[in-house]
Amino acid sequence: MSVQRTLHLGLMFWATGTHAAGWRHPDAQADAAYDIELLQEVSRAVERAKFDFVFLGDRLAIDPALQYSNPAQISRLEPFTTAAAIAAATTHIGIVVTANPTYSDPYGIARLLASLDQLSGGRAAWNLVTGADSAAALNFGREAYWDTEKRYDWAEETLQVVRALWDSAPDLDGTGGRPIHHRGAYFSVDVRSTCAVRRRGRWCCSTPAPRTGPAPSAPARRTWCSLVRSPPWPPAGSSTPTFRRGRPATAASTT
Repeated sequence: MSVQRTLHLGLMFWATGTHAAGWRHPDAQADAAYDIELLQEVSRAVERAKFDFVFLGDRLAIDPALQYSNPAQISRLEPFTTAAAIAAATTHIGIVVTANPTYSDPYGIARLLASLDQLSGGRAAWNLVTGADSAAALNFGREAYWDTEKRYDWAEETLQVVRALWDSAPDLDGTGGRPIHHRGAYFSVDVRSTCAVRRRGRWCCSTPAPRTGPAPSAPARRTWCSLVRSPPWPPAGSSTPTFRRGRPATAASTT
């Protein structure tokens, strides 16, 4: 008996393509990265093509060297703002946003993701990165760029707190939830989240080893995830979305 296999596709949006000189093409749109109507149009097009997700990357510092490799990464809109606009223009496709915990607090990330989860009807996913740009540290008042081990330790605890905050919020009917009392190496949190995810539930996470430095601990490998499970498309002939709503998925990068 043959095994049926399926192919899952996602779009990583580069405003002027991935060629270093893509912006010079006669048909290129120089300001495409800031044209929200274009972003919505592209998202609807890949949704019609049955793609599983749109991926929104981010960088927290400008690297002039990118002009010779990928100019599209030099400047672009903030991912959560863009994701909200895409959510309003689509109905099925998953929306993966990048958020770097190295320069964020767990409560802020949890609230942003839960809000996007609500706005999108349960289609949000988190691309968790720890930051490959050393210059970003200066943008956030840091005296030094953290090494890989500290960034991964910080990210691991951030993810633990974010998950606890998702469980702490009351359900949409005002019931459920519980305050958290977290004490860790980097965070002390006593609070309940003010924004609930659409439905509580289990989700599986793992992470690859970083390019440099020590590999994440075993608990971290079990609690991060490198694969986003996107909502399934409606059956043939159905006009009603049948995707399973649940807690926002999390994708871990190697940086």
